Amino acid sequence: MEGDHVCGPRGGDVLSRRARGSAVTLISVIVAAAAALLPASPATAGDGVGSVDCIQDPSNPACNIEVSTPGNDGTNGTTTGVACHDPSGHPVPCYVDGFGWLADDGCYYRPATEIPAGADSPAPKGHWYVGTCGYPPNEDVTKYRWFENPPGAALLAQHAVKALRPARPVIRTNPALPAAQLVHLPSWIWLDRSSWTPRTATASVPGMSVTATATPIKLEIQPDHEHTIRCSGPGSPWTRGMNPARSSPDCGHTYTRAGTFTLTATITWAVTWAGGGETGTAPALTTTASVPVRVMESQAVVTR
Repeated sequence: MEGDHVCGPRGGDVLSRRARGSAVTLISVIVAAAAALLPASPATAGDGVGSVDCIQDPSNPACNIEVSTPGNDGTNGTTTGVACHDPSGHPVPCYVDGFGWLADDGCYYRPATEIPAGADSPAPKGHWYVGTCGYPPNEDVTKYRWFENPPGAALLAQHAVKALRPARPVIRTNPALPAAQLVHLPSWIWLDRSSWTPRTATASVPGMSVTATATPIKLEIQPDHEHTIRCSGPGSPWTRGMNPARSSPDCGHTYTRAGTFTLTATITWAVTWAGGGETGTAPALTTTASVPVRVMESQAVVTR
């Protein structure tokens, strides 16, 4: 949860004291004002504060967050640069010395040295920050905002989470597909081990990095359009020598009629992140895969 309070224009300490009694929270007005004051093109060197031109110099480290995803099964993985943008889509620095970290409203935030009068903490975790809006930061457009996590860590976490690539389910069965399953004979269903391992991605800038992790926590199997099976973990593999009439202990299905069905598996992934001295969570992710399944009457199977 985040909260916003208006700060005044330059000389804002004076104006913010006047505004404190009314506890002004016209967020949309301030954001609109900030957008109106954004320059049509980024500032260039020589402007003093905010001298990085991320259009002319897009490879400047101040303009990019490096995002890395490790490879799977021994591959090298990938590393890419992700540019920071203001609300109008212009590339801008992710961090400006003396003003802080870019947030989604186009303002740069640093810890507030005072709290807006009449403003309570909106959540048990977090702190008030003061933002200077636009690029170069316009000291006439500032605002207070509550962040549960510091803006720098939150910005990197956002990009790390976006870079996560949790695995799609790789479905295994016994009898092994594409062989037909048999009516009234238990079908074992499970996922390949590669489908059920945590995945990570790291976003970093010089001096700070945040790693997001997606961990599989739930598997749902739909062997047809009528049934849903909630499995404990990725399911138990069937191994040679087991009694073929034995049912899976956690993730199987017994078809009761012949036909062609769609078998669907859905993994739910819990998403967490850590870095910059902070930890947090993000909304869960899901991945899904489907395979066709033929089911036959056992007397129709020809043995040789």
